[in-house]
Amino acid sequence: MGRLQAVSGLLAMGMDECGADLGSDGMNWVKTLMYIEKRGKKIELLARKIVEKLADEGMTAEVFKGPSVAKWYRKPEARSFGDIDIVVMRGAERIEEVLRKWGIKYKRLYEDVDCSIEGVSVEFHQRRDFAYCPKDNRVLQRLVKEHPESAEVYLVCVMVHLRRHILTYGMGMKQVCDVAVMLRNAELDMEFLSKIIKELHMERFCAALFGFLKRCLEVEVFPIEPDCGRNSVFIEETVWRDGYLLKMQREKRNKGLSALRRVAGNAWFWVKRCVRMSAVMPREAAWFIPYMVKRRVWRKMKS
Repeated sequence: MGRLQAVSGLLAMGMDECGADLGSDGMNWVKTLMYIEKRGKKIELLARKIVEKLADEGMTAEVFKGPSVAKWYRKPEARSFGDIDIVVMRGAERIEEVLRKWGIKYKRLYEDVDCSIEGVSVEFHQRRDFAYCPKDNRVLQRLVKEHPESAEVYLVCVMVHLRRHILTYGMGMKQVCDVAVMLRNAELDMEFLSKIIKELHMERFCAALFGFLKRCLEVEVFPIEPDCGRNSVFIEETVWRDGYLLKMQREKRNKGLSALRRVAGNAWFWVKRCVRMSAVMPREAAWFIPYMVKRRVWRKMKS
C-alpha cells in the first residue's frame, strides 16, 4: 500500500522512529529508502539546474510541489518525487523555442509542455494551478500574483491541485500528506488562509479534506471547522479506492479502441464522475465538462 500510494519513504521513516521490528523485510526497507533519497537528490538538483538555465534565457520560473513542498517535512528526504513541475511566470510563451534550442524533444499538452530531461519527466506550466470555474480561477491567479511568497496561497494551490486530481481520476496519500505537513509545520496565518478558502468557494471541499486529516492523520489545527462526517469519509474512500490507479486502468482500457468509442466512453465517465463529486466540489464539477469540451476542440484544431 505504501508503494501504491507513493509514501514508502514516509512509512519507512515512521517505522524506524517507532522502533518497529522489520524482521526479514528490513533490508528491503533500507534499500527502498536509499533509492528514494538518491532519486530525490537527483530531482532536486535537476529542478534547480532547470530554473537556473531558464533564468539565463531571461525567463523567471519556480518549482511547484515536489522539492518545494518537501522542505516542510521534518525529513524531506523521505518524500517520494515522481516528476518535476516547473511554473514559468515570465517568458512562458518561449518555452518551446528554448527546449528546441537545448535539443530536447517535447509534447504540447494544451497549456502545458511535457518532456524528459536526464531521464526525468518534466512539465512546464504557465501557472501553479487553476480552477475549472472561470470566476474562481481569476481570483486564484490574482492571489498568486499578489502574494507570490505566501505559504497560505501556496497551500491553497496545492489543495486546488489535489481537488482537480480527485475530480478527474483520484489521488494518492502523498498529496494528502503534503497538506497535512503544511498545516502542521508551515507557520500559517490561519485567518488569512480561511479568508482565501472562502473567497475561492472551497469551504465544502476543504472541510471534508480536513475532516479526513483530523480522523486519520491526527492533524489538529485548521483554518476552518473540519467536517468529519459523510463527506470526509467520501474523500477517504476516494483516496484508498482510486489512488493513482484509476488513470492507469482507464488508459489501459482505452488502448485499441476506436476514437469514437474512446470519446464516448470518456464522456460518460466524466459525467458520472462530476455527478459523484458534486457533493464536495459543486462549482468545479459544474464547470469541468465545459472545460474538457474546450480542450477537446483545441486538440482537434491543432491536429
